[in-house]
Amino acid sequence: MSSGKESPRQKMIGMMYLVLTALLALNVSKDILDAFVVVNKGLEKTAYNFTNRNENLYADFDLAKSIDPVRVTPNWKLAQEVKKRSAELTEYIDKLQKQLVAKTDGIAQGVADTLQMADIESKENYDIPTNILIGNSEDGAAGESRKLKNKLNDYRTQLSKCILAEDKKNIKLDIDTDAPKHSENNENWEMYNFFNRPLVASITILSKLKNDVKNAESVVVDYLLKQNDTETMKFDTI
Repeated sequence: MSSGKESPRQKMIGMMYLVLTALLALNVSKDILDAFVVVNKGLEKTAYNFTNRNENLYADFDLAKSIDPVRVTPNWKLAQEVKKRSAELTEYIDKLQKQLVAKTDGIAQGVADTLQMADIESKENYDIPTNILIGNSEDGAAGESRKLKNKLNDYRTQLSKCILAEDKKNIKLDIDTDAPKHSENNENWEMYNFFNRPLVASITILSKLKNDVKNAESVVVDYLLKQNDTETMKFDTI
């Protein structure tokens, strides 16, 4: 029932992301930093594809609503709420990325807003990103990563409410904020992802999270659209 299946390209980008994240614990060479630039660019392309897919779903929903407004409007309203929440969360993560660049590179926010990752001067810096994302805390509670985690949890909870109880086991929302199972230091989600991570790694992780949000949006909107049984609806209308 899910429309969130990954393409081979998306799976390859995901694997590269996992490998690079693991390598961070061993080495922060220029090659690894440059590799994050490549992976982030791939994630940005995937985000573009997700956006197009979701816009097509909303267009299909609008068409279905125009054909049978009585039947479709309740789920259409739910889909519009999903769209709003997804846009708000995506914008929050996007602003966080640009804030990290501005403060770490020591440049104006307006400049950071248009700067490509390849042009960032302080790719390897981890002090400033850690200070922003973790703050003066041992578990990330004082940093932006805790706020982000709470927003992701709330987003997942709200999207789950759109799914009928009998369908929840078949619908997977890939937004994982649990503590990692294989962390050597028993780190929580915040520390595992953002403590002492170089700037390019933090930005790439945030790009992945934006894609997770867009994918979850796609899964739920596709589910809501299919609940209307559009093929039968069109036949009835004719």
